[in-house]
Formats: sequence, C-alpha cells, structure tokens
Amino acid sequence: MPNPLVVQQSSSTSLLGWLVTFLGVETTPEGNSIWRYRVKPDPDNPPTHGLSHLDIGLCLDRHVVLEASPLPIKVQVGDPSISPLMDGVYLIKFNDLNLEPDEPPLTLSFTLAGNWEVEDVPIALKAGQPGARGEIQGPSCTPFVPKGLTQLLCISFDVAFTVEASCQVTDVSCLGPCN
Repeated sequence: MPNPLVVQQSSSTSLLGWLVTFLGVETTPEGNSIWRYRVKPDPDNPPTHGLSHLDIGLCLDRHVVLEASPLPIKVQVGDPSISPLMDGVYLIKFNDLNLEPDEPPLTLSFTLAGNWEVEDVPIALKAGQPGARGEIQGPSCTPFVPKGLTQLLCISFDVAFTVEASCQVTDVSCLGPCN
C-alpha cells in the first residue's frame, strides 16, 4: 500500500464573525480523500451568534460522501434554512453544530470516494438570521491524478487473423484438357 498523500493548502473565509479554514486534504491508501476544515471565531470580527450549521458545495453525480464528523450531516441539493444562498447547490450540511463564540475551535471533516482536485467551492453558514455565503477551497469535480502517474487507457480495436494451413492432395481428377 502506498503512503497516504497529504495536500496542505490553506485558505480561509470569514462569514458572520466565524473564520473557516481549509486545513487540507489527505488521500487514503484505499484511494479516497479526507477533507478537513477548522471553524473558530474571527478575532478581527467576533461573532454575535452561535454557529448552528455549515454547508460546503460538492459535485452532483460525482462526489459520494463515505463518512463525516461531527454528525449529524445531510447531503442534499440546496439548504432551505438559508434559502436562496445555496439554492441548486449539491452540498454537505453539518447540522446542529451549536458552536458558541467562547468554545474551542471545531474541526470538521468528510471523506469522499476517490481523489479530487482542489478549487474554490461555495460555503455557507448560519449563525443567527440571515445566513451568509462565500468561497473556500474544497473538492472540485475533476479527479486528481498525481504527477508522474499515468491513467489507465482503454482502447478497443478490431483484430484480423491470418491462418496458415498445409494440405495434402490425395485424389486428382482431370476436369479439362490435361497435358
């Protein structure tokens, strides 16, 4: 088994006084990817309300969530509780976080089947009314292929066979003028 690949790319966004930081993505030996984020009060703009939930955009028909922490979560299209901020967005929703400004930072993680490139994705959170939306680094819709590795290429083609045969003549008859 190869060692897990860890990609550390830091990006942060501050919404409603909460600072969300992308901590990186780890590729597991099984070929899946673990995405990690930290949430804490923004020291430059402290929150006035506790954080109830957080949404991160995913790719419909591409991303399969295998596990997540903390629970409960929902994987869905849109989030009616903060509509229209994430309308039409396929997302993972971390529910019932109940994180208060005086509590220690919270680490969120989710595991996706497969490996994915990192790009800016939508993020939204709710800390009182209304919610807020921004962008943070997360899983793109493009599979990740490490440099130096090649992808499996499948080619279909037609095959023609040449058959060689030997024969022995056992009966000869003349069908026309014979010399």
